[in-house]
Amino acid sequence: MLELDKKKHKISQFLVHFRGWIQAVATILTNIHLPNFFKGEIYRGDAKTVCVPGLNCYSCPAASGACPIGALQAVIGSSKFKFSYYITGFLILLGVLLGRFICGFLCPFGWFQELLHKIPTKKISTKKLKGLTYIKYAVLLFMVVLMPMFITNDVSLITFVPFAIIVLSMSEKEHLIIPVVVMQTIAANLGSMLMPMGNPQNLYLYAKSGMSLGTFVEIMLPFTIASLLGILISMFFIKQHAIVIDRNDHAVKLPKKQIILYSIAFVLCLLNVAKLLDIRILFVIILVLFLLVSRKTLLHVDYALLGTFIGFFVFIGNMERVPAFQSFLESIITGRETYIAIGASQIISNVPTALLLSGFTTNYKALIIGTNLGGLGTLIASMASLISYRQITAADASCRKKYILIFTVFNLVFLAILYQIR
Repeated sequence: MLELDKKKHKISQFLVHFRGWIQAVATILTNIHLPNFFKGEIYRGDAKTVCVPGLNCYSCPAASGACPIGALQAVIGSSKFKFSYYITGFLILLGVLLGRFICGFLCPFGWFQELLHKIPTKKISTKKLKGLTYIKYAVLLFMVVLMPMFITNDVSLITFVPFAIIVLSMSEKEHLIIPVVVMQTIAANLGSMLMPMGNPQNLYLYAKSGMSLGTFVEIMLPFTIASLLGILISMFFIKQHAIVIDRNDHAVKLPKKQIILYSIAFVLCLLNVAKLLDIRILFVIILVLFLLVSRKTLLHVDYALLGTFIGFFVFIGNMERVPAFQSFLESIITGRETYIAIGASQIISNVPTALLLSGFTTNYKALIIGTNLGGLGTLIASMASLISYRQITAADASCRKKYILIFTVFNLVFLAILYQIR
């Protein structure tokens, strides 16, 4: 182990010694069209459709590629907004494969910042900027509130709940796991309701209603703003704790093969959502990849959870065909869509509720509001909530009752507050 550490240290020292040169070369390669500075024009060739690693202004005359952040901003700000699966997949893939190497060695902005820092002028100390400590709230806001708007609440929680459990356990802050996971779940469920791709019921109702993106966002914006304020206020009631981790005691070797595999699988899934890859082809590719490289992963899939929701879908499909149930639902649903959607979600979950009720009413605005608010309440109200529950109980089975109690109380409080906005 000592020899390995020494070897890594030598490699690090070597890279640090030549880092400035590597940054300079990377800057030139991503800004290769230097003559354009004298022509007063920008490069508009085919390479501009490809994003480069790091921040690199698209409008720079010498730029040979597109800036991923700038491209993402342009897509989001477009009047014909569509989720940019290519750019998002590109950022995630490079983040997984190269990590901080991009910021440290390939980003032109980072190089310019270091050159500016070398100018012999008085530097401003950041010790007095204690307000920067609140950046952690912005990080939480982005990770578990804003991301679900684009990659669904389920995916967000599958990613961030295990991360929270691992970090809090390693720092010996196990007593914070339950409140943190509860708030993560609430934030993911509420953060996902603003955009159609935020959760499955939104995507279904958005497509079925035929409404524009602007109309959908207008419906859910007041609830989203109130949710963000509620989450931020809630965080101030949790006592702040320093997170300290001894890296030497918890050194782990990252499974690079699996990370690359999962990244490829994720990008392929994004291509399917963008309708660039057929679902049948995707299924075969994913299955073959996992069978060849990571077949044990298939043994760890939560088939019981999947079976539960398949059962719900089968149940509502059968109930729709029962004449007595059809007559009953038709007689009570008009004018009460939101109330019924919230109530039904507590029993059969909000996605099956959206599928069931959309066959008996065209008041999609009420259904969108009802199924999103209906994700709060019981554990079964949202599949995302069950995902969090299964993960936290897998880590500590003894916390089941305490988690359910705290989860239910917090959810009912948020539901009661948001219900007043309807």
